Amino acid sequence: PWIVNFIGTYDNLLRDFQATLAFNVFGKRITDLGIRGLPDAKEQPAPRLDFNLRKGFEAWGQYMTVQFKAENLIDPNFKVERGSVTERKFQEGVTLKLALDVEF
Repeated sequence: PWIVNFIGTYDNLLRDFQATLAFNVFGKRITDLGIRGLPDAKEQPAPRLDFNLRKGFEAWGQYMTVQFKAENLIDPNFKVERGSVTERKFQEGVTLKLALDVEF
C-alpha cells in the first residue's frame, strides 16, 4: 500500500568522487496466497539502508577507481506473518564490499 525511497548523492566531478546514501522501506506485501481458509502471508516492513563511495584516480599511468559499498546497514528482522502467526523470521546481515578497478 505504500513505499518510501530516498537517495542522496554527493558528486565532486573535479575530484572524481561520489558518495551515495539510499534508504528504502515498503508497507506489508503478500508473499503467499492463503488457501483453504488460511489468510494471506504478508512480509512485514523492513527498512534498508545502503552507502556507496567511489573515487577515481590515476596511478602508474593507469586510470583506477576504488569503490566501497556497505549494504543493509540497519539489518532489520525480516518477518512473514500469516494472520497472527509468524511463519518466517530472519536477518540477511550486513554486506561490505571493496573493489579496485583498473582500465588498461
